[in-house]
Amino acid sequence: MRTVTWTWGMALLVGLWGAALLLSTGCGRLSVRTAVERTLQLDGMGGDNIKSFAVSAASWQQGVKVSVRTDGPAVDVYLVLERDQETLESQLSDQKPVTVQTLAKAEKLTEGEISATVPAANGFAVVIVNNNTKKASVALKIDTEKK
Repeated sequence: MRTVTWTWGMALLVGLWGAALLLSTGCGRLSVRTAVERTLQLDGMGGDNIKSFAVSAASWQQGVKVSVRTDGPAVDVYLVLERDQETLESQLSDQKPVTVQTLAKAEKLTEGEISATVPAANGFAVVIVNNNTKKASVALKIDTEKK
């Protein structure tokens, strides 16, 4: 009769095989979730009335939910791919019509949310603009989840 002696290599191989089996059956589903919270101060028109927050690209498709609450004046909120952020900000600061394709937007928002799906390998940006003369304090919350 032959005896099998376990080595560290064999134990590691069996452990990895077991982990792969669990992941492939769905028991160990990996969920990648991110939450970011910020408070942004926006001046009125003519000042620093545009603020943005960019999130780096992920290698997977992401569901994004952006929640906004202001302490006073309504703001416009745009969700765009990161590559379009600079163009959008330029159009907004020049008060030109927005021609950039947005993933989601809401105008004249004091409290609410927008959501969209961001394709894999693409970063995204949330751009907030205050088109009022009064300053605004904006509570921003961004939730992402792997899809």
